Amino acid sequence: MLHVLDLIFPLRCVGCTRELPQGALCERCAGTLPRASAPRCPHCDLRVPNGELLKRCQKVLRLNRFACAGPYEHPMLKATIDGLKYGHQRDLAPLLANLLDRAIAAQWRVALPEHATLIPVPLHPSRERERGFNQSALIAAGIAGVHDGWETDLGALVRTRATPRQVGLSRSERLSNTDGAFVVRWLPPKDHTIILIDDVATTGSTLRECAKTLRSAGARKVWAAVTAQG
Repeated sequence: MLHVLDLIFPLRCVGCTRELPQGALCERCAGTLPRASAPRCPHCDLRVPNGELLKRCQKVLRLNRFACAGPYEHPMLKATIDGLKYGHQRDLAPLLANLLDRAIAAQWRVALPEHATLIPVPLHPSRERERGFNQSALIAAGIAGVHDGWETDLGALVRTRATPRQVGLSRSERLSNTDGAFVVRWLPPKDHTIILIDDVATTGSTLRECAKTLRSAGARKVWAAVTAQG
């Protein structure tokens, strides 16, 4: 059923602004989204085959593996993430979830866990109320929904400190911005691989702080997957 607001403010593709009967990205623009390739380590920037980080980088990031759907500089990927995150176009979440799930399957194909708990990087409650949702939680739910033995947990990790937005901060400021910002309420089952889900990673500082907090609480395997690297 056509909503009256759709007549006044018709749906438009976030890529080319073409009017759409439904959704937020047209088929042509969706076809230009990047295909999964070997991701770059958020710490050393080297390509990581199968997503397995170098031992020295694992010690810094506290992560074992990393997956990424593409670079944030990719115009269509950026438009899609920004459309969800800032444009509140939730129709884009399933598309980004599918894109990241394909990257996970391609990059972790030799080590895809049978049992996993997906933990979206949490927003501070004040930020989530302002936005109305956590974009990473929507993406995580879409991925877990297509895997038997995978689940999402929205309460295991919480953000207790409202940190400044990472956008516009220098590298050194980003690295210290999230220090001590997270707390673990409980851990997933011991036989589950924890997979942190986020929309964009730049220096990896947020993922590192999340992983460090989970490790300090007793987590054994912590991986991470993001829709884009900035």
